[in-house]
Amino acid sequence: MPPTSPSAAVLPQAWEEVLSRVQQALEQTEAATAEREKALAALPSAEPEPAAREAAWQEAHGRLRERLDALEACADRARQNAAWAEEAIAAGEEVVRRWRAACRAAAQKLAEGAAPPVG
Repeated sequence: MPPTSPSAAVLPQAWEEVLSRVQQALEQTEAATAEREKALAALPSAEPEPAAREAAWQEAHGRLRERLDALEACADRARQNAAWAEEAIAAGEEVVRRWRAACRAAAQKLAEGAAPPVG
């Protein structure tokens, strides 16, 4: 009696059919993998190209520069308005000083004129 090999006892009688099914499954998997590779190749890369990244950086930098320039212009207008206000306040203070001096002089004259004559 010839010795039986261990693998012969494990394989089913229709082993050619099993191998055919395995071959079909492998072919289907290979086709699905090829389709996935095509789909992945069509997607944009997560990492932008260096030129695109530089262009995006330059655009963001330009927008930031515009906003900073606008902020600086706003601060300049505020400084100019403050300078005008300070000039107006200083001119108003000068008017008030002159008016008070005129009032003191008028009060002094009235006080001198109301006093009885010396004599």
